[in-house]
Amino acid sequence: MNSGEWQGHLVHRLVATRFLPNTENKPTVNHRDSNRQNNAADNLEWATYKEQAHHARSTGLATVKRGPQHHMYGTHQSETTKARMASAHVGEGHPKFIGWYITPNGRFASAREGARANDIHHGRLVRNCREGKMVSEGWDFEQAQQAHALAIAA
Repeated sequence: MNSGEWQGHLVHRLVATRFLPNTENKPTVNHRDSNRQNNAADNLEWATYKEQAHHARSTGLATVKRGPQHHMYGTHQSETTKARMASAHVGEGHPKFIGWYITPNGRFASAREGARANDIHHGRLVRNCREGKMVSEGWDFEQAQQAHALAIAA
C-alpha cells in the first residue's frame, strides 16, 4: 500500500511475483495453458507483450480477422475510382485552390505544377507571380474569386 491507498493485484501476478524469477524483467504474466482460472506457478511464465500476442494467436485465443470479418474489408477503391477522385481535385475543384499562377509558359492551378513547367523552384514562382514586379514579363497571379467572375462574364 502506498500512503494508505488500496492497490489491487491479480492473483496470477501475485503468484508469479512470489514464485517465478523474472530475470529478463518482462512486464506481463502469461498462462501457458491459456486457462485464466489456472493460477498454479507451473502454469505461469513471464512474457513480453509481443510474446503474449503470439501465444494468443497460436493457441486460438485471438484470431487475425480476414475477409468480411476484417474492419477494413470493402473500404478500398478500384484504381479507376481513385483516378476519378484525384481528377476531381485538380485546379478549381481542389478544396485548397486559391487562384491561378500565370507564367510565360501558361496558366497553372498550383505553384508546383507551374514551377515544373518553368523549370524553377516553386517558391520563386510564387514570388514572381504574387509580388507583381514581373507582370510586364508575363508573371501574374489571379485570385480564385477573380477567375470565377471572369469565367462567368465570358
